[in-house]
Amino acid sequence: MSQNELLQNRVAEIFYELRDETKLIGYDRVLFPKPGLKNIASHVFEKKIFYDPVISTWPADEIIFCLLHEEGHIVKGHDGRFLTFLLAIIGIMFIAVGIIIVLFFSVLNLSLLLISWGIFSSIFCIRLSSKPLEMDEFASDEYAAEIMKQKMKILKPSAIISNALRRLHELNVTSDGSKNQQGNFLHLLKVSLFEDYYPTDQQRIANIQYQFDTQ
Repeated sequence: MSQNELLQNRVAEIFYELRDETKLIGYDRVLFPKPGLKNIASHVFEKKIFYDPVISTWPADEIIFCLLHEEGHIVKGHDGRFLTFLLAIIGIMFIAVGIIIVLFFSVLNLSLLLISWGIFSSIFCIRLSSKPLEMDEFASDEYAAEIMKQKMKILKPSAIISNALRRLHELNVTSDGSKNQQGNFLHLLKVSLFEDYYPTDQQRIANIQYQFDTQ
């Protein structure tokens, strides 16, 4: 068995223990390795969790936090990508109608108006969905922290969360300190689009410290 397979098995062992033994993850969840993801993510409607095998070298408690965080998204029905698509499709429809008008009816002024409105409304709708995305992240962190404290008797979950978020950040930064553009373009795009609202690591850690850490 290769080293990569052993690493994948380590994450799988933790996942199956949480799912099948301790029942902290739903029985119908499915785990998939996805090399190059440089993150851990979930498909809410399909109840799938994807992870980059590189996280297999992390301490077990940090892997557990990441898995429970994604389970929180699934349990609470979060799917920011779907919400963003649903809102932005309004603007895309305006753009499409504008293109059709200029192609088939040569009404340039009306077409430009519709296309401009479509671009504006797309950006507006994407920005509008930023706040729910922020709340989703906080809620999933809280879901994971509560389980870690109540079920696993971890008195200071913010310390584990802090380390896990730092490692996730490092996955997306190159040796010269710049953001890694390979394998995680969609994540970088999401953070850029929702920069004003997507919570920072410091905000997420402070939220868990305030709500869950034993003083």
